[in-house]
Amino acid sequence: MSNDMRSTAATAFLHSRRRVPVVGGLLTLIGAVHVASTSLVYPEGVASVLDSRVIASIEAEPDVLALRSAVFWYVTAGLLIIVIGALVIWVERFTGHVPRFVAWALLVVTAWGVLLMPVSGFWALLAPVAIALRARPHRPHLPHHEA
Repeated sequence: MSNDMRSTAATAFLHSRRRVPVVGGLLTLIGAVHVASTSLVYPEGVASVLDSRVIASIEAEPDVLALRSAVFWYVTAGLLIIVIGALVIWVERFTGHVPRFVAWALLVVTAWGVLLMPVSGFWALLAPVAIALRARPHRPHLPHHEA
């Protein structure tokens, strides 16, 4: 790779890092709110997990398995949304947009959640999905390198 091409690629990367990663930021925020709201949504479940000292608590008592499992999956889903949001932030900063397949995949997950649980937070995912689907991909211009 020539010095000119490296310089242009670096400039394009730095320029794209200035873009505000809206979709990834919204996903990260949604995930953080999801995790933070656990004790409001499942107060008895959180208390039950804490009462059993957290470690290995989910399956420790069969009579509260469903309650503790709901807490576990609720927090786990929020953490995964944060991870996905962080990855999308990275992609947005590097490329300037969210890849179409990611936007469509998020739409499928959102539709799945809304259809199965209409009274839920899945509706919040519509905002980042709509932004991702409406955005025009930005492709930084890199000079053609001839061998």
